[in-house]
Amino acid sequence: MNGKPMCILLFCSALAQASGPLPRFEGAPRFAAGVAGVAHTLVISRWQVDRKGVPSFDYKYEQRAGGCRFQISGHAVGVFDIVKGKVELVVFNPEDETGAERPAIVVFEDGAATLTLRADGSLREVRLSSPVPQLQRERVCAKGDQDGLSITLHR
Repeated sequence: MNGKPMCILLFCSALAQASGPLPRFEGAPRFAAGVAGVAHTLVISRWQVDRKGVPSFDYKYEQRAGGCRFQISGHAVGVFDIVKGKVELVVFNPEDETGAERPAIVVFEDGAATLTLRADGSLREVRLSSPVPQLQRERVCAKGDQDGLSITLHR
């Protein structure tokens, strides 16, 4: 195995100590996109790192189309493991369809959504996915066959 990690499916997983490079932002970055007549916006705010070194932030996602308005919001926390008593974020190294390595990502989640940010560098892209319970499906502006939301927003 020559010491290199093996990739399973599309992701390799690695652990990064919380003191290493992390996504960071100041203020409240806003992302917006229009897809098939639906306006999508995402505002993330209140970046913080707790005493253990786990990053988190607040988010507010909204869809608008005509008179329709759908929104989810919450506080997403970085996915982490405790290794030998230290908090270490889980960092994924995704690959594209040709197997080439893409920039590492860190996953943040709460009960309503999962958000993915680059592990380092400026905040240019956020991917949001969320299951949408049947009770909420009627309120979603972006109609489709899927049971949830999935969108990538760029700045």
